[in-house]
Amino acid sequence: MLRASLGVPFRGGDAIGTVLVGSALSAISIGGVALWVVLVLLSPPLGLILTPILLLPTLVVRGYLLGVVTNGIANRPNAPSFIQWGTLIRDGGRSVVLWALYRLPVAIAAVFTAVALGGGAALASVDQNALSVLSTLVGMVGVLIVLSLWLLSLYLWPAARAVLAASGSFRRGANPFRAGRLALSGSYAGGWLLAMAILIGGPLVLVPVAGVGVVLAVIEPIVAAVWIIASLLFVFVLWFLLRTAAAWATGRGAAPGVGTLGAPVAVAVGRERRPVVSDEPPAITDGATTVPTHEPSPAVQVGRGVDVSTTGDDTRGVPTGSPLYPPLSLDTEQRDDTSSPPATTTRTEPERERFTDEPS
Repeated sequence: MLRASLGVPFRGGDAIGTVLVGSALSAISIGGVALWVVLVLLSPPLGLILTPILLLPTLVVRGYLLGVVTNGIANRPNAPSFIQWGTLIRDGGRSVVLWALYRLPVAIAAVFTAVALGGGAALASVDQNALSVLSTLVGMVGVLIVLSLWLLSLYLWPAARAVLAASGSFRRGANPFRAGRLALSGSYAGGWLLAMAILIGGPLVLVPVAGVGVVLAVIEPIVAAVWIIASLLFVFVLWFLLRTAAAWATGRGAAPGVGTLGAPVAVAVGRERRPVVSDEPPAITDGATTVPTHEPSPAVQVGRGVDVSTTGDDTRGVPTGSPLYPPLSLDTEQRDDTSSPPATTTRTEPERERFTDEPS
């Protein structure tokens, strides 16, 4: 599964465009989150006003990764395209809220631990008594609790995201018992361990890159500066590739267990989660992403194809009645010449009688 996971970002009809867009969004999202944190700390009103703008790239990336998890569950070894951006933002918002819910116990425990440690340090500076020792001890225990809760959330969060991706239900994903049942399966544990190996071991490829930069800095500073800039761009590309591969690995590992949670598993059509039986028209695919027939395919949306048909509901057509391509009747014989048919004259009854009475 490691080879399949690492190859996912490079499969698909528009893999290069997907990687470029995803890498750019990853870079912008990191800068946007950092700027948002600074603004919230320094100027909370301004930070709150700019929140939708600064966090928008993060929502898009998280929504995309949710689609990657869906592909992993469905055993589709390819990366989806960046299409249906409104749905990406919506899915990304649900993913972020779900992530925050599973990190909330960690944050609460961290606050209590910080208060205990701070109180112990304050009492110790005044008087070395039993109360300060007790407060320090409570703080140390709190650190262990925070670390344990963080590791637990690190393990449960991908399971909750897999439940959300499979069922399309935020309520089911937010249920820790469902996520816990999935997390206890051996297949999920294998997928999670593989994802952690990808995220931890992948950045090791940056070690030789950094070594080359050091050597160039000694030889030629200008070349070293160019190398550093190129390395930073490579970091964002690598980060997106690793996140995509890890998301697919967790989805593939969760696939055997999501069907045993007592919830119907929805079939993902494009970005929409639809039931297995549906009255809606069939779907089309370009080998990377499946979309409903009433919407242009990913190949058209990313500029790799052109709609030219007249049906208005497949990958080749434009809407019926388009001024560029008016509908043609396939049952009508087309004429090669441009001559007009002979004109006909409509006569009244008296005129017909007069015409027949005239001598020839």
